[in-house]
Amino acid sequence: MSNNFRMAKRRKLFSLLVDLRIHFLEFLRNLTPQVIIFSLVFLVARNLDFTKFDISNTPATLLFFILLTIGVYSVWANSTIFFERAMLGKLPFKRSARLLRYRGFSGVSLIFVNLKFAYRVRKLLFLELVLCMIIVQIGAVIVSVLALRSMISTQ
Repeated sequence: MSNNFRMAKRRKLFSLLVDLRIHFLEFLRNLTPQVIIFSLVFLVARNLDFTKFDISNTPATLLFFILLTIGVYSVWANSTIFFERAMLGKLPFKRSARLLRYRGFSGVSLIFVNLKFAYRVRKLLFLELVLCMIIVQIGAVIVSVLALRSMISTQ
């Protein structure tokens, strides 16, 4: 095998990962605000007692649920945007995504339908997309661990 053939094969093997460098860095940049939001969630939750109902606790409880909603939405938005960019950068997904969006698919449902499509059409691309999903999940775990650690260190 010639060296050029090996390089082309290797480039094709990890083409998704090479194409996603900018999107991956954007994903990582968006993890910092998520850590801050979840640190605030855990900080507010530390002072709450969910075992009893107390009217005087209403503002703190409301703040907790608002921050929790914002945090969960930010994780979901960051993950789906990263994953959609991972898939929609590939030609077969550009066409299918347009058709699926027209049919009403979006967000997580669009991701899973595209994963099924990748599994049927291109198994290697499916493996690369699963790797991207693992990266996203590791990011979410890191956010949670850092937020918990931040809360524990403030006690």
